[in-house]
Amino acid sequence: MPLFDRPTLYLLVVMLAAMSAVLLVTVWRINPKMPGLAWWAGAASLGGLGLGLLTLSRYELPNPGLTTLLRGSLLFTASLMLLEGALCFMLRSSQQRWRIGLLVLPVFMALSWLTLDEPITLQVFQDSTYALLLLGCAIAMLRPGRPDERLVNTISAFFMLGMAAVLAMRAGISAQIKLPSTLALHPIHDLVCLALMLFLMGWTYCVHMGCYLRSQRAARDLQREESITTLPGPHYLEEVLRQEIARSQRTGLRFSYLLIDIDELRRANGLRASSMDTDVLRAFGMRLRQFARDADFACHLGEDKFVILLHHTPSQDHLRGAISRLRQNLLTPLQLKQASAQLEVNIGMAMWPVDGLDQSALASIAMQRMQAEKFSMFKPSLESRSERESVASV
Repeated sequence: MPLFDRPTLYLLVVMLAAMSAVLLVTVWRINPKMPGLAWWAGAASLGGLGLGLLTLSRYELPNPGLTTLLRGSLLFTASLMLLEGALCFMLRSSQQRWRIGLLVLPVFMALSWLTLDEPITLQVFQDSTYALLLLGCAIAMLRPGRPDERLVNTISAFFMLGMAAVLAMRAGISAQIKLPSTLALHPIHDLVCLALMLFLMGWTYCVHMGCYLRSQRAARDLQREESITTLPGPHYLEEVLRQEIARSQRTGLRFSYLLIDIDELRRANGLRASSMDTDVLRAFGMRLRQFARDADFACHLGEDKFVILLHHTPSQDHLRGAISRLRQNLLTPLQLKQASAQLEVNIGMAMWPVDGLDQSALASIAMQRMQAEKFSMFKPSLESRSERESVASV
């Protein structure tokens, strides 16, 4: 016998699902560029619509099989969107997965249609499919990420795993029932509805907290980055360098401090620029950011000076190779809005702990070597135009 009044229970389920959908759509509208939120908002909306069809079960419908098929298709699509949202939220985006989902959906609908006359088989098939997709969502959320997000993502994975577990439990119990009439009145349906709603509200709260933490971190990063170069400033360099020194003291791994000075700017048309404009600094900052990527750290020290920290340089040969790649990268002309520009740079390097044990010592050695390269007659980069003109005049 049912544990609760079914119409009242289904109405409660629909109301909670609608609340979850409204909350997720609101969070998505506040953070429209955050990966995965659009998929989750769509999944909550479709899932709420599919659960809303449960309220029709109390009425005598002319074609109840069509309603069952529609409800199952909506819930399956919502489960696929949940999985895609989890993968995108954990920065595993793909252009092909949604196309695969479009191919899988007709297969699910066809199999559901073939088992409409066998309610027990249909229940087992649909619950098992939903459970597998939710299990995939939980695994995706457990991907190692930033420490400040790890706890929230783990709790979110727990709630998804809980939803998968109750659906798998209902599939197992349904498989042991012989009569469809017994399945319709089994109390497992009531327990599953209540458990799903509790896990759904817990997961919705975790999504909200995860988005809040990520947006707060983005705001902090934006404050650390300069508006022109989009690179962190010198204050953040001090923090990162302290962490890098502490990490290297603990692990024994060497790192290097590279000081980059823009020596001269030459336009593609041969005219020298009187000052470093914002377009050039922005393009140069993007070039350094692309070189550093996630493994290393780049920042703007001020005016025409920049710093790159190479996190792992086990030998001098490794460091020289990295500097050579950086120099070739920076010699490539910058593509600006209205023209192109080629930069000549001087690079000074210092390796921890060979050249110094703290920030001031590393910065001093790197500055000395950068100045020595700047005024050397045998520069590793191309001679500047002014130097060639002075030699020609002599």
